[in-house]
Amino acid sequence: MDYSILLAVLSSSLLAAGLTGFINWRLQHESYKREYYKKLLDKRIKAYEAIENIVERLNGQVHINDGRLCPQICASGQDYFARFLAMLFSSIEYSTWLNDKTGRKLTEFNIFLLQNIDHKIDENNNYDEQLVEIGAQQVEGIRGFREELKILLYQDLRTLHHVKRFIKDKKPSRPILRLNLKSPHMKKQ
Repeated sequence: MDYSILLAVLSSSLLAAGLTGFINWRLQHESYKREYYKKLLDKRIKAYEAIENIVERLNGQVHINDGRLCPQICASGQDYFARFLAMLFSSIEYSTWLNDKTGRKLTEFNIFLLQNIDHKIDENNNYDEQLVEIGAQQVEGIRGFREELKILLYQDLRTLHHVKRFIKDKKPSRPILRLNLKSPHMKKQ
């Protein structure tokens, strides 16, 4: 009996099985990486949708009695303003999935609203009237944040799909601003 033919068949079978196993392993590994990046991309998309919602809410402005403009977030009353602050805070919680500049800008905007609007309201007077007045005074500041967030949003959307580069460039966040904390105004019952 000629063992060389049998040996050739067995060695080619082992080689084919080994090669098939390696190719299957490699395909599964690549599939896992694709699914992983897809999940990260989904998280990033959700974070940017939250910012888009913030920017859309900032577009609204109304004329108040004396003809000045007031942001809709201030002109709509205490409840609406509180919901907007909660929505802004919620979007800041997604900052892990945002570009570092965008995450910092959201935090700066939150601090701006608290220090320049919410903390300036006297709880003993009509909250809604004060909110409209202070909002009219701060309309340019709010408009500036809206435009900066819009620019950052559009810039980030161009590279949203570059998940590998995003992960490589991501740095741990550090507090950049200090805030004199005061409990948010709550509607008196």
